[in-house]
Amino acid sequence: MIIPRLAALPNSAALREHRSRYPSQFEKIIKHDEGLTRYYSDSAATCIGEWVLTQFVPAHSEWLLLLPMDNTNWYGLHVIAGRVQTESVETSLTALITRLAFECEHSEQLYSSDSDIQLPADLKAKCSTVNAFNLHAIANQFVLKKSERFPKKIILGLTGAIITSGALWFALLNPPAVKQNNQHDPLALWITQLAQTPTAESVLEQSQLLLNSTRLLPSQWQVKSTTLSGTQLTLQLSTDAPSANRAALLAWLLAERNELQWNDSGQQLTTNIPLNTQMQINPLGNYPEQLYEELRLLNAGNLTINHIGITGAVDLWTITGKFLQTALSRPSTLAKLFKDKPVFVQEYSTQQGSEGLDITFSLSILGSPQ
Repeated sequence: MIIPRLAALPNSAALREHRSRYPSQFEKIIKHDEGLTRYYSDSAATCIGEWVLTQFVPAHSEWLLLLPMDNTNWYGLHVIAGRVQTESVETSLTALITRLAFECEHSEQLYSSDSDIQLPADLKAKCSTVNAFNLHAIANQFVLKKSERFPKKIILGLTGAIITSGALWFALLNPPAVKQNNQHDPLALWITQLAQTPTAESVLEQSQLLLNSTRLLPSQWQVKSTTLSGTQLTLQLSTDAPSANRAALLAWLLAERNELQWNDSGQQLTTNIPLNTQMQINPLGNYPEQLYEELRLLNAGNLTINHIGITGAVDLWTITGKFLQTALSRPSTLAKLFKDKPVFVQEYSTQQGSEGLDITFSLSILGSPQ
């Protein structure tokens, strides 16, 4: 059973825009009081989550359902305020919990039809048993239908992409003689900066890998800080006796990943952050405000959110903040929060102390207007 992709859209105009950017062979539109959801796929698929909501309506606002589908596969459904947020099918319960780690942590209640479900203690404490769901008896109305507009939209989408790409290249190769006040132009910012700016997901994943690599750091060496400069992430080490444990340090370095680079004079470990050149520009809707709230719930401090503005086809927001004395695994949690999202890092640094990890960040969120 294939799960389609979904996009929460505020209105019909956003739907038309999304269709033009993401044509598909199959789709289904579910209307809500505050907007609509587009389910889309290039093969036949079923809106399992929408069907579940017709069978099961718990009192909690945010909840997660974990269902065994067969002998191996597990299905997960995350719902907020009666609307499907995320669906996933994984080949094991462990893989599903890993995939939905953020949703598991923040859901008020977990549900499963398996009374013997094996969960970590903190998740088991908020998990309730529900009646089994027959996922093979889903009504036909929840199956995606063939989209008649598919061939036409593909042609229009490709034509639009060619025209847009040509226009951007022409603009880059033939800049105007004088351009005033472009420092606050989101489109100019995208072309000149964000195309060479790493995503938050990539930065936080690499930051976590760097921190994890130091768990077996030889004695007398300590992690001091992490700093992002361009696309390079640098981990600063410190020691009171650099020559005392040099051999052990070199052995530790040899055991680490090849892509890590060691600066002996500066006592720094560096890695390069890959750039995502395929990031799509989609309608943001209320995502910036939602992200701000999610960061607040994770106890981020000094949070600020700023709408830079809309210019042409680009909508730009910024969020800044800090985490103080947080867990060393916090970058991994944040990486899941930013997965596949158009969030770019302008500034990122960490300081490690005896009480935990301090993280400072400045983010840019890029999208298209509704």
